Amino acid sequence: MAACEAAGLQWTEEPVTEILLSRTSPRVRFATFTRKQEAKVGADWLWWWVAPSGESFGMIVQAKRLYVDKAKWSFKFNHNSGEQRRALFDAAAALDVAPVYSLYLGTQHYRGAATCGAESHNSEDCANCATLAVSLMPALLADSHLVVDAESTYQRSVALETAFDNAEEQSAWLGAISADLTDDLSAFLHMPQVGVRAIARTLVDRVLDVRQGQFSKSVKEMVQLDQTGRVFSDLPGDYGHFGAPYMSLMLRGLVRSPPDYVVSIIAGDTLGEPPADNIAGVVIVRSS
Repeated sequence: MAACEAAGLQWTEEPVTEILLSRTSPRVRFATFTRKQEAKVGADWLWWWVAPSGESFGMIVQAKRLYVDKAKWSFKFNHNSGEQRRALFDAAAALDVAPVYSLYLGTQHYRGAATCGAESHNSEDCANCATLAVSLMPALLADSHLVVDAESTYQRSVALETAFDNAEEQSAWLGAISADLTDDLSAFLHMPQVGVRAIARTLVDRVLDVRQGQFSKSVKEMVQLDQTGRVFSDLPGDYGHFGAPYMSLMLRGLVRSPPDYVVSIIAGDTLGEPPADNIAGVVIVRSS
């Protein structure tokens, strides 16, 4: 992104994604579909974070670049009358993973006078701002009317570089769902997490932080996920203002072992047909 800006070129999602993957290889494994297939399925990527134990967290990721107009930020989440967004949620439901946006924020210069909020913030060359250049945001929080500037963007997202680093002892807010937590889920939300679980917890924490500012509990019943292999099978059914039970939507992708197509890629096998009709490829991140 910095090189494009220096050359006066406007960077877009697809080449930035390709550069990101090439720079993180071989630690990050990825497999793409042919151009013919990609033209059919679109440009979303299926990401799997895999621990040595086999425990894994899956999410389907749609890239969005930042557009800046003075202090106003936008990402065009509702592009094409919201069709892209609906397709993201539909694919996430079909694949039992979390829907997530990968935000490409560009350089500190591109973002203008925005501050990252860190005590160490430097208006000229801020290391924390550089870390935020690629950030992850739960798709539940990607509201074009609410994500309008640097502050709201940073509050609802987490830097990809630090996604493994979860030092929080307890999630930001457990209010309305505290009585619905099973023992294992309570421990997950109260204790610091590392590796694959840190990715899931960090994204859940962002959702819970926004849920804290909403009104009273809105719930029909506990959500039971009966698919074998899930880390958490009984989850609170609270909807908040999100229109869906957010805990199951975010944690259904946390499983005890990855799906077969991920195992095949790790083994070096050729990528066959895509597991859904709207993904461009599969990314696998191995945690230590």
